[in-house]
Amino acid sequence: MKIENTKAQMRKGVLEYCILSILKGEDKYTSEILSTLKDAKMLVVEGTIYPLLTRLKNAGLLTYRWEESTSGPPRKYYALTKTGEEFLTELNTTWDELRNAVNLVTNSKKRTMNKTININLANLFFHIDEDAYRKLDTYLKAIKQSLNNGPGSDEIISDIEARIAELFQEKIKNEQQVITKTDVEDVIAVMGQPEDYRVDEEIFEDEEPTSKSRTKKLYRDTDNKYIGGISAGMAHYLGINPWWVRLLWVVLTLATFSGFIVIYILLLFLIPEAKTTSQKLDMRGESINISNIERTVKESFDTVTNKVKNADYNKANHKIKSGIQTFFDAIGTFFSFIFKSIGKVIGLFLILVGGSVVIGTFIGLFIAGFSDAFVVNNTPLYNLINTSNSPIWLISMLVFFAIAIPFFFLLYLGLKIVVSNLKSIGTIAKLTLLGVWLAAIIGLTIITIKQATANMYKGSINKTEQLNFTKPLDTIYIGTRSSKNYDRPENFRINGMTFTTDENGKKLLLDNDFRFDIVRSDTDIAKIKIQKVSQGSSFDEARKRAKTIEYNYQVLENRVILDNFLSLDPNGKFRDQEVNITLYIPKNVIVKFDFNTDTNRIGWHTSYKEEIYRSDVKNYTWRMNKQGVLECLDCINDEIDEDNNEDDDDDDENSNKNSELILDEEGVNIKINANENSLNIKIDENGARIESSNN
Repeated sequence: MKIENTKAQMRKGVLEYCILSILKGEDKYTSEILSTLKDAKMLVVEGTIYPLLTRLKNAGLLTYRWEESTSGPPRKYYALTKTGEEFLTELNTTWDELRNAVNLVTNSKKRTMNKTININLANLFFHIDEDAYRKLDTYLKAIKQSLNNGPGSDEIISDIEARIAELFQEKIKNEQQVITKTDVEDVIAVMGQPEDYRVDEEIFEDEEPTSKSRTKKLYRDTDNKYIGGISAGMAHYLGINPWWVRLLWVVLTLATFSGFIVIYILLLFLIPEAKTTSQKLDMRGESINISNIERTVKESFDTVTNKVKNADYNKANHKIKSGIQTFFDAIGTFFSFIFKSIGKVIGLFLILVGGSVVIGTFIGLFIAGFSDAFVVNNTPLYNLINTSNSPIWLISMLVFFAIAIPFFFLLYLGLKIVVSNLKSIGTIAKLTLLGVWLAAIIGLTIITIKQATANMYKGSINKTEQLNFTKPLDTIYIGTRSSKNYDRPENFRINGMTFTTDENGKKLLLDNDFRFDIVRSDTDIAKIKIQKVSQGSSFDEARKRAKTIEYNYQVLENRVILDNFLSLDPNGKFRDQEVNITLYIPKNVIVKFDFNTDTNRIGWHTSYKEEIYRSDVKNYTWRMNKQGVLECLDCINDEIDEDNNEDDDDDDENSNKNSELILDEEGVNIKINANENSLNIKIDENGARIESSNN
């Protein structure tokens, strides 16, 4: 609490009493009242007197009349009314009681001995007792606060200290004399109170007519309540008479069959009560300054006045209101307990959620960022997917701040709900955490963009080779084989990839992203095409990474054995690498599969007519027909046999309608024969050609 504000309030708190006392027995105009107050050092700013006179007049304590003046404009003379005289009598009694009570408290214990302190004031040396020093120190600090550290405040303080030193020198008769508390009070009386040095609107509100009023806040006005003060508070907020609000409540309650009573009860707990002077000023939308505080404090005198004038009415009114208030107070106490209990439960839930996430995130990301929890065979798994090359500790910190800070505020909110007097962490701390959170979000966004662009393009490397069989090419056997390193107990598998080592301890990274297709060859030679695919930040980088993929196959007699895995660099980056194999089989060649062949790896470019699951394809014998479709030779299906016989009849020249579709590496060839007409459509890299003829 600022001492100068308290002093100003104490002095201004009795101004109305002083004005009434000045007007006792004699009518006076404003200038005479001001002169008397100034002589008594009870007034600094003249503008303060006018609102007080108006308030006393409106309360019925004063009356006035106009009289012509020979030396200027007409003068307004104020006089006490009969009510004002009665009110002054009550105040005289109250003032005597208050003065005696204060004297009794302040004079209950007298000091028998004070310490003497040596001070240097404006380069002059003084002896001063302890009480006087405390009063002088408090006085100077209050002046500094009144100046608000404005421009030139230090120079002003120096001038004030120099003047005080001069006044002290006038009081002492020798160098050994001690400055007493009375001496300090005499100097303060000459220099003026701390609030006299203030130049802002808090004290000299009347000197700043352009000061802006504050935004109104909704409170319950319990000083003018009938039940809970809600209507009076809303009236202040809306700027209307409270009886209009009360009438609206009655109408709405009747219109909704008492439904608005529930809403009224809820508002009793949702709208806070205006208890302090600051809250009452907020309720009216008035600035918090000395004049407004003075007016609010002095409204108690108005209440006394109203009680004097309307004593009988208040008694009757109290009887009417007491029964209603007792009922609603009981309901209010019950619902207050319920809502407070619910609030505490919500607060505990927020504390539990916020604390768990903050602690869990810290532990998890600390392990991820500063330990070897994600290292397998001396290979950090993080490096495989970290295409942005950002250090893991940096990403861990950014993720922690991005997640933990919002949940920390959730934790803090829960603590504020549970602990009503919890100290605030401060605006600086809040803004700092907000800045750190924004920096973390921006950093993660940049890393995510770099990560996404590193996998934006896909490139491939294609290699086609002839399959040199040592046996006649009438039947081809197809098989797949797994790596012999798949069964090692120290292997680590994740998302189709296996981290392992060979017999020499060399680190290996095996991936099962492998597919193979069987299509018709355009010649009588069997071929194999190996396509290695990878992603990258550009097409060139993607093809460069595709070259690093290792893949093998083997040809034995009339058998081709395909690896069902590909080898990657364990120290490289995972870029969705894959291998696609295409086997080109000549027309009419029989195709059989080894029993251990993984036919689930057959791609969608392989065509066969039968409705057979790909996992069961290896159980049958197939033949490549001229349309590039595998025909089942040992399937039990009459309709399929008839279709096979029709497709195998190459010399059927009596057919009235025939069509043919060929898909190969050269493009698409469509032949349609209808009666004596034929149509041939050829689509390749050079474009599309259409030929027709009449046979």
